Amino acid sequence: MKRVSLLLIFAFLTSMMMGQRISSKDLDYQIKHYPAKPIPPRFKCYSVDVTVAPGHPSLDAKNYNLNLDLNGLERKAGANNPKDCIEIEIVLNKVKTSPIKTTKITRGYTTFVAKSNIQYKVDYVLSGKKANDDNGKYEQHKYYSGKIVKNVMAQETGGTELEAKSKMESWALDKKVEEVVQQVLNETINDRINDEFMLYNANRTIKFYTVDKFKRFDYSDFNSAREIAFKATQAFIKEKDLPAYKKAITPARQIWAKALKESNLNKRKSRVNKEITCYALLNLANTSFLLRDYRKAQGYLDRIQSIDKRFDAKPFFRNGDQIDQKRIKKYNEMKNTPDFKDV
Repeated sequence: MKRVSLLLIFAFLTSMMMGQRISSKDLDYQIKHYPAKPIPPRFKCYSVDVTVAPGHPSLDAKNYNLNLDLNGLERKAGANNPKDCIEIEIVLNKVKTSPIKTTKITRGYTTFVAKSNIQYKVDYVLSGKKANDDNGKYEQHKYYSGKIVKNVMAQETGGTELEAKSKMESWALDKKVEEVVQQVLNETINDRINDEFMLYNANRTIKFYTVDKFKRFDYSDFNSAREIAFKATQAFIKEKDLPAYKKAITPARQIWAKALKESNLNKRKSRVNKEITCYALLNLANTSFLLRDYRKAQGYLDRIQSIDKRFDAKPFFRNGDQIDQKRIKKYNEMKNTPDFKDV
């Protein structure tokens, strides 16, 4: 799995900085990712089969390669898998393309843009052998099924309407369809199955921000807070001592909170302007998350969004970064079922 930065969605802030230059100190750590729909831990391997639903001859399963990578499970090939293998069937169910439309664009010179919407649907089924409650024999059982429906706009440009449209003719559109379907197989399906079904340790990166040397203002307090936060968090990742972390991180949080009292959102040439305010709130959101005060962390993110509407706070904890209590509860409940105990 790709390493996901805890604060990747704040990248837009970097482009906002004009006078002050921001730098960060990063720490890597792991967090347990709980699935929304757990599969029994007795499954140690998996197999994948990509097929095309009847009635869609334009798609050929041979053209697609599913680079599925499930955390902690070994991939097996072929049929007749042992009882400790989960079977994943991917069905390319539907692909539709809208009629090609062209638009004339004039900006000093004239170009034409041809567009066609590609809508595709991919179904997936996870099944495996489960002990029959009556006779104890292992029988095939469908654990979960789902679907992914997405729309992608394909477009080509040309100097004339005919040139733009010819680039989007059937052969070119068919090739684009293949690219889109391959993308969903390699990325969307992979992420969806790992998120929904797999229990694993996810890699995360946390950042603490400060302002580099700036002639007009003194940011030594931000520098001090970053060093305190970095050392405290480093120890917390290693020792997992939450009360000790709460005590150690408090001085840094107090510095950021004090700086926010200087916040001046309307004056760019102020020490704690709009951008610096966002970074101070971001540091507080980070540490609130690590302190497991998720409501307070979300409050800081909402404040950033109120300052800059481009920032979307909603996905922040949706990437597995917040420990989802509902998922943990469901996983612990399922651990007590006969199927989960059958190892």
